[in-house]
Amino acid sequence: MNRRILVLGGFAILTAAACNEKRALLSDPIGASAYGYQMQQQATNIPRGSVRFKFHATPAAVTPDSFVVTLQGIDSLGPNGFYTAWAGDSLGTTFKRITGVLEAQRTDTALDALGNVLSQPQPKVTVGTFSAIQNGSARTTYTWRFERTNAGLAATDSMVVFLITVEDNNAATTPNATRRPLWARRSEGGPAGGLATSTLRFGNYAGNPLSQYLFVPTPARGRGVIWGSILEVTDSTLSRPPLGYYYAVYAVKEVPPGQTNGDTLFVGDLTSPYPRRNLSLYNADSIRTDPLVVLDIPPSISVGAARISADTVSKLPKDVVCTDYGDKVVSCPYKGYSNVRLTLESKNAIRGRMGPARILGAAIPFVVTAGQR
Repeated sequence: MNRRILVLGGFAILTAAACNEKRALLSDPIGASAYGYQMQQQATNIPRGSVRFKFHATPAAVTPDSFVVTLQGIDSLGPNGFYTAWAGDSLGTTFKRITGVLEAQRTDTALDALGNVLSQPQPKVTVGTFSAIQNGSARTTYTWRFERTNAGLAATDSMVVFLITVEDNNAATTPNATRRPLWARRSEGGPAGGLATSTLRFGNYAGNPLSQYLFVPTPARGRGVIWGSILEVTDSTLSRPPLGYYYAVYAVKEVPPGQTNGDTLFVGDLTSPYPRRNLSLYNADSIRTDPLVVLDIPPSISVGAARISADTVSKLPKDVVCTDYGDKVVSCPYKGYSNVRLTLESKNAIRGRMGPARILGAAIPFVVTAGQR
């Protein structure tokens, strides 16, 4: 009698666990169909650009007179986020906020008769004079021009390092101590003929170049699956985000006929994999949120995951159905979604809105997108 109760109790526990994971049951031996996909590295659109340092006309002079900054790949920030410009010395000990003229040029795309993608640069527009900006775009190139006097610098102020910090307000008088994601040094541009052009670095700035962190999207990889109401992604060998950034996962809905914009579903922040899904990797930029997967040397995340159930996502329709083999009717909550993406997001951007910095991506199997399961 006792043994029978124990066996029945164990069966109930197994059944409950199976229901939670959408596994096949004795009452439903086939279960939901599972469709896998492979995550691959994308044409990464991380923040990038260059800085041209211009020197005095006198050959002996070593202090630049101006910066011309070209900036691409930045995301729009929320109401509490400002990309703020600073000029500083070579040691990174003294910085002064600077003001410059901002120009923007948008590049649109179109398809020709053969389906080839054509780039269509629009006319450059002068936005205004700013020391900080909030808006960004994957398709916009910014040119930010700083002249010594107009920038608010004295003759004795150093201009050998250009720095962009992310500030929580537009009244900062000293650079944010940690969120210093973009910078360029005059010394790295091979000064010659009164000019030096340096690559704009993305990561964590430090006065000593040996202590700085350059974010480089590694040849990461990953896999995902959709079965029933579950969408899951597992990624590996990711570089740790720069300070102030985190990884997020989105499902992207294809553009409906006659519309110009699709839709995105925020799957969530990257977390540790099962069985530690409760450990978010949101703060892996600054702390080892899970020592088993977040490493200091090399600064990386060995594995991360994201998982949702359509039953708990209000945005996903509950009445979209498709007919499985036979007469069984099953739900198709991910019908219309064609891609899954892992992106790098700024903590000062609007949470849940997909930014331009794609890291990994995959096409969702067509049978799911078309709702033909």
